[in-house]
Amino acid sequence: MKNYRFLIFIICIIFGCNEKSVIIFDLTKGDTTILAKNSNTENKPSGFYLDITENNLDDTCYVNNRKIAPNQIGNIYSLKDYYLDTMSVSFKKYKAQKGLIKIKYSF
Repeated sequence: MKNYRFLIFIICIIFGCNEKSVIIFDLTKGDTTILAKNSNTENKPSGFYLDITENNLDDTCYVNNRKIAPNQIGNIYSLKDYYLDTMSVSFKKYKAQKGLIKIKYSF
């Protein structure tokens, strides 16, 4: 697992993952969708990555239609050759009733 994270780190450095932000989904707000914005105005290909950095949910939820188990952390989504300047990130609480999940996204 460490080698995988190191490889992602090196790829980000090489390809310039310079847009990084953190999203915090709180269950009190219910199901949510946000638009992650990229400053890519030159229409060059970039990548889009989602990493869970904190997860203390009591049950399963969905992030971008991927089932996330309680306490699961790490990379959950990576998309290469992405040309648009926005990407939607959706959260559905599914069975989870309490807790929060913190997700870092980067282009």
